[in-house]
Amino acid sequence: MRIWRSKIRKTRNHANKSKKKKDYIPYEYPTGHFTGDFTLDLELIRQEISHNSDVHFREFSRSQQKPYFNISETGDSIHQMSREFSLRSDRTIFNPHLKVIVISDDLVRKYRLEQLVDQQLRDNEIRPSCLVFISKGRANETLESKESGKIPAFRLIGISDNEYRTTRILPPMPLAKSEGKMHSGSSFLLQNVISTNGEVKFSGAAVITGKTKKLLGFLNEEEMEGLTWITGKGKGGLVKNFDAATNQPIIYEVKTMKSKITSHVNGNNISFDVKIESEGRLSENWVVSGETSENKF
Repeated sequence: MRIWRSKIRKTRNHANKSKKKKDYIPYEYPTGHFTGDFTLDLELIRQEISHNSDVHFREFSRSQQKPYFNISETGDSIHQMSREFSLRSDRTIFNPHLKVIVISDDLVRKYRLEQLVDQQLRDNEIRPSCLVFISKGRANETLESKESGKIPAFRLIGISDNEYRTTRILPPMPLAKSEGKMHSGSSFLLQNVISTNGEVKFSGAAVITGKTKKLLGFLNEEEMEGLTWITGKGKGGLVKNFDAATNQPIIYEVKTMKSKITSHVNGNNISFDVKIESEGRLSENWVVSGETSENKF
C-alpha cells in the first residue's frame, strides 16, 4: 500500500518570496511485518474450557491436551503486536481477563519499565489488579506447564498467595501499585520468577532503580529473606537453627514480626540500629531431651 506525502519547497528572490507547487513523493506505509526486537506472548484458555462448567474442565484436564495455548508476535509496539493477533485468530483478546504480566530481565535492562507497561496502564479495560513479575531468562517459559490441567498464569497467582507461608515471597505487585512506585522516584523490588522444564519457582527479587526505571540487578533468596526481616513486612515463614550441643535442627514458625529502624548521622558517617521482634512457636525440634523447653529456649 502506498500513501502520498507532501513536501513543500521554498525559494527566495530579491524582490519577493514565492512558493513552488507541492511536490509529491511516494511514502511506503508500514505493513504488518515487523523487525522489532522483543516478543509478546499471550496465553489463552481454550474455548472448550471457557464455555463449559467446572465439571467439563475436570474432564478436559484428565486428557492429554493442555487447557491453554500460547501465541506470540514480534515487533516494537505492544498495542500493534496485540492487534496483529487478529490476523491469525478468530478469537478476540478480552483485556479484562489479563491476569499476569511477566517481563524478561534482558528486556527491562534495555528499556525503562514504564515504557514496557505504558500500553497496559493506558488501557482502561485492563484491570489494575493484574500482577507484574520479572523473569530471569525467557518470559514465555514461565507460561508453560508440564502438568495436565494446569494454567500457568493461574499458577503464578497461586504461588504469590503463599506469601503468608514464607519470608521469601514479596507482597504482590499489581499493575496499579507499580505505577505509583515508578512515579515515586525510589527504587523498588519486583518478584523474580525462574523456569525450568515447565516448572517455575519464585527466586529472589529484581531491583528496579528509581532514577532510570531499569533493572539494576537481583537479590537472591537469602538476601530477600533478610530484607523481609529488616523491614518487618513478613506475614509468616520459618527460621531454622541448630542446637549448639547436638547440632540438631530446630525450626521456629513465624506468626508475626515487626521492626524499628533508627538512623544515626555523625558527619559523613551514617549508621542504623534495627530492632526486630517476632512472635511464633517452636514447630519442630530434633533435640532429644527429657526436659521441657522454656520460653527463652
